[in-house]
Amino acid sequence: MPSRPTCLAILCLWLIAAATLLVRDILPRWVTTNPPDLRALAKASTSPEPSRWAILVANNPMATSKFQAVGEAVTQSKRESSGYTLMTSRVNFGTGGLLRGTLFASTSNVRLAVRSTFRIDPAGNLERFDADVKEAESGQTWLTLRGTRRAEQLEVVIEGPDRLTIRRTFPYPAHGMVQNSLSPIDRLPNLRVGQRWESQVVSPLTGSVETASIEVAKNQVIQWKGKLVNTLEVVSTIKPLKARTWVRPDGWVLRQEVPFPFVKLVLERKDDPVGSSAHDDPAPGKLAP
Repeated sequence: MPSRPTCLAILCLWLIAAATLLVRDILPRWVTTNPPDLRALAKASTSPEPSRWAILVANNPMATSKFQAVGEAVTQSKRESSGYTLMTSRVNFGTGGLLRGTLFASTSNVRLAVRSTFRIDPAGNLERFDADVKEAESGQTWLTLRGTRRAEQLEVVIEGPDRLTIRRTFPYPAHGMVQNSLSPIDRLPNLRVGQRWESQVVSPLTGSVETASIEVAKNQVIQWKGKLVNTLEVVSTIKPLKARTWVRPDGWVLRQEVPFPFVKLVLERKDDPVGSSAHDDPAPGKLAP
């Protein structure tokens, strides 16, 4: 039988391990915190420097290990002196690489430029958004979307080829999240495993506006820029599609899947956010591809 000092040492080590497990994995599920909304996102995302993202497509949609770059995205958030926040994105990619390996593959490679702007008022509500899809070389506009908040509704006008115009109206809760499916989210602050919320997702490529059900599913260790990083895995469901977003504990988004049929499309951050502290000593968890 071990001596009394040895037994006390074993007991202390067990208590430390149990307390660590309780704080890391159990308490976060009991702590009640509001899920991120547009107000929190606007406050957390402002940065003097833009964020750059690689647009990656899986060579085989059923595989997850081999990706090729087909374009780039640049996002930035700025707070104006009036208190309004502008969240902008510029996306450029080639359709040839995007559709390679699918039934819609083509030898042509049209370069598309997608631009979007979200204007958020000082109270943290969406005032309006604008998005357009153009052919990069000719500048020809393929599709435009314009959204305006009016009281508790979001009015969206979609303009397509041949002057086709579609108008749709959606409920808009206070501080409700609205996002562009092709524009990476820069930050998702104050996440906890088990949080759930809904978000309107605008697709510039199809002109659709869908409601996504979002859940912070679990802790996940991923490989990012050659290092192991502890993240929270956020799952977005737009039936029948699901997509995942990996967020560092400090709120910075590192990688985001785009819910796109027939294609596994991933947006991956290229720059290292300021205040990086999550690269070392990741918590135990399944390694994501």
